[in-house]
Amino acid sequence: MPRIFIIPILVICFSLVFYPKKTTSFGNGSPGGKTGSLGDGLESCSSCHYAGEGQNASISSNIPASGYIPGETYTINLSINQNNISKFGFEITAENQQGDKKGIFLITNTSETKTTNNNTAVTHTASGVNGINNEKNWSFDWVAPGFAASDGEVIFYSSLIAANGDGQNTGDTKHSASLTVQESSSNTNFINKKKYLIIAQNKIYINKKDIHQINIYDISGKLVLIKNKPKLNEVISLDSYSKNIYLIKLIDKEGKILLSNKIKVN
Repeated sequence: MPRIFIIPILVICFSLVFYPKKTTSFGNGSPGGKTGSLGDGLESCSSCHYAGEGQNASISSNIPASGYIPGETYTINLSINQNNISKFGFEITAENQQGDKKGIFLITNTSETKTTNNNTAVTHTASGVNGINNEKNWSFDWVAPGFAASDGEVIFYSSLIAANGDGQNTGDTKHSASLTVQESSSNTNFINKKKYLIIAQNKIYINKKDIHQINIYDISGKLVLIKNKPKLNEVISLDSYSKNIYLIKLIDKEGKILLSNKIKVN
């Protein structure tokens, strides 16, 4: 081989060997399925960040010690802290002991949090990663499950990252936290509507099988939507409707009105 080619070839070889590894950045939130839960296949943030382990994260809520009431909305709080760190991220989900996703997450701070993993989890946004005094807190709402059958124990799983901000996958720290809540044993005081549906954020969530028809009327009494035989767990969105108050009527097979209720579209 002529000597003239030796140096360029060596340069190419060393470049390939020492070329920096590709980094994976999720500054705009987890791709989903990274909470470390059974339902997520025990996958956590460390599968992308190659992170060390920390123990300074916690989950809290306003769910009473007596347990959650199906259909009620509760606030979930997630916190993390680590010295000399100013950027943090997370993903959280809720499951039963078999790994089935439970409840409905509602975003209350769209600038810092969003849903992921087909709306079964919550994660940070790009503007929701900056901590204050080495600490970061996020909050969101959760609608408790348990209409068609008792759901019993629900476990919140979260995987969090304290990032050193160097743009690399290494050098970060993963923290984990979980919270276990029980279903209230006193279910006799349910509001009747919650046997049939949940109303939240311009959406109607169907929770009973024997609804034959749903009629929705505007404030003038005009029928604006008819939904025949809605399925259990089906979601009816009113996001495209004008901001106003609407009347919902649930009707059984005999034409009897099971429930009349109002919904305010914002």
